[in-house]
Amino acid sequence: MSIRFSVIIATSNRPSLAAQAIDSVLAQTYDNLEVIVVNNGSTEESLQIYSQHLTQLKQKYGDKVTLLPDTNTAYPALGPAIARNLGIQQASGNYIGFCDDDDIWIDDGYLEALADTLSRQSPDIVFADQRAVDAAGSVKKASWFSPPVSEAQAAGQLEGHRHPPHPFITTTPAHFYRHGGFPHLNITFYRRDLLSQWGGFRKDLFYEEDMELFLRLSGHSKKVLHYPVVIAEHRIPGVDVTSASNILSDRDKLLTRLDMFSQLALTHHNPGVVQTARRGASFTAKNLTLAYLSLGETGRAMRTAKLALSWDFSLKWLFGSAFLLIKHLLRPSANSTSTQKDTV
Repeated sequence: MSIRFSVIIATSNRPSLAAQAIDSVLAQTYDNLEVIVVNNGSTEESLQIYSQHLTQLKQKYGDKVTLLPDTNTAYPALGPAIARNLGIQQASGNYIGFCDDDDIWIDDGYLEALADTLSRQSPDIVFADQRAVDAAGSVKKASWFSPPVSEAQAAGQLEGHRHPPHPFITTTPAHFYRHGGFPHLNITFYRRDLLSQWGGFRKDLFYEEDMELFLRLSGHSKKVLHYPVVIAEHRIPGVDVTSASNILSDRDKLLTRLDMFSQLALTHHNPGVVQTARRGASFTAKNLTLAYLSLGETGRAMRTAKLALSWDFSLKWLFGSAFLLIKHLLRPSANSTSTQKDTV
């Protein structure tokens, strides 16, 4: 079976950075590839620059790159989840992956290395590795995974590869259930059938929608392969860059994460995903409790403290949270705060 790859790049008002990302993907030595660029609410001025860049890229690579929607008319932002889902609907590849518009791929042999093994093994998910750099280009994280996923070799199998010494590792999502984290979108491909059957990104999430996708789909996956090679460079957003990480407050991030974990725990049928989601919900609720206490919102803190216990009971948290709440209530300023609110 000939493998065709579709890579989706959602972008908004960053035409020059997006052009670098697109060029880094199209530079692959493997030819059976398409790049779908989804405009996520860019201005008309930005769209004109996107059009100029895409014209140059098409001259260089041919018709491997497509812009959605194909218009120079501005419209409201779709949100990252809906924008990527639009790309998924239009994708023609057997395997669908992504690249953030401010990141780049750095290994032009990446897809060629994947294609042969994917055609023979047909994994549901395959992921590689990436490094993280700051605005100055300094490497802040040499590998995305800690501990390395290569530890799975002890329990997994090595898949031979025509470009040694980089074997594929047959692993399981249990690595992430135990250690936390997840493969970044830049380095992950999902089998098209898996996305078709279980759905793409949750359209109501604007933060960590990629974590939700991996946890949900991994629970429906029979085979997961890891290619332990750094193939991408994640550029850590600066404080002046518009992104969900910078726009949302810490509390909003925690609330979003709590909703994500809670929904997975309530709706998924894979015990590993459910257990991971319950632990994640409990941990997030604990952090929300501390955040509410720091703001003097004792009522909300009590609710999230109870919620943390309901997801993952712990005597340590039971007595620890009770101590923190009593300590806060005994503070002289406690009685002057309006804290009794019914909603989290």
